[in-house]
Amino acid sequence: MPQRTCPAERTDSRRAKYAARTPEQRVSRAAENASRYAARTPEWRAARAAESATKWAARTPEQVERDRLARRKSRSARTPEQVERDRAKSKARRMKPEAKAARHVQRVLNYAQRTSDQKEEDAAYMRAYHAGRSPAGVAARRLRSRALHLRREYNLTPEQHDAMYTRQNGLCASCEMRPAWGVDHDHDSGALRELLCHQCNVAEGLLGGLAGARRLVAYLERHVENAPAATPTLATAA
Repeated sequence: MPQRTCPAERTDSRRAKYAARTPEQRVSRAAENASRYAARTPEWRAARAAESATKWAARTPEQVERDRLARRKSRSARTPEQVERDRAKSKARRMKPEAKAARHVQRVLNYAQRTSDQKEEDAAYMRAYHAGRSPAGVAARRLRSRALHLRREYNLTPEQHDAMYTRQNGLCASCEMRPAWGVDHDHDSGALRELLCHQCNVAEGLLGGLAGARRLVAYLERHVENAPAATPTLATAA
């Protein structure tokens, strides 16, 4: 069995081949890829997505561990130049707010300018795609999305989040009435606090922390103390 090369080495090899192409070869390759992509039917795309999801969900624990170790080995085998290049690519992906807003506006315009045939084609593709997904694939994707969100936003693992949820008996740490789902954190230092329900988490963010909460409490206390006597209603007067 031939020895597999490191993914980083394969990437460098592909980049070297791409850099050696002439402008005519690049234009020809781009036209070929465009025609091949345009020839794909919604059914073919849905079948391909379902096949990939099935293969991903059918992996054994040994295969999952093997893939994880292979990714770790690939990252550890990178040279300092490759690390800096990957960091530059990651930084380039995080666009400035102005560029993100402009791209979002352009996408909205493109979406609004679709023809009836394009809308029907997109709808048919989405129907076929969702019909071809297996329950196991959907569940696996949700777990991956949750783990990625927790790690990216709060540097938490799903196990750590579940431990916090269990420690709070599943209830909000503030009102202790509604289910706790949101991770509360200090926006200045980034330090994690506890789990809050959606309402309490949004309220804390709108108030701007402890100073805003104290101002609101002082306002309410002032109006409670200076509240006028209740005006009798028609029912009580009768």
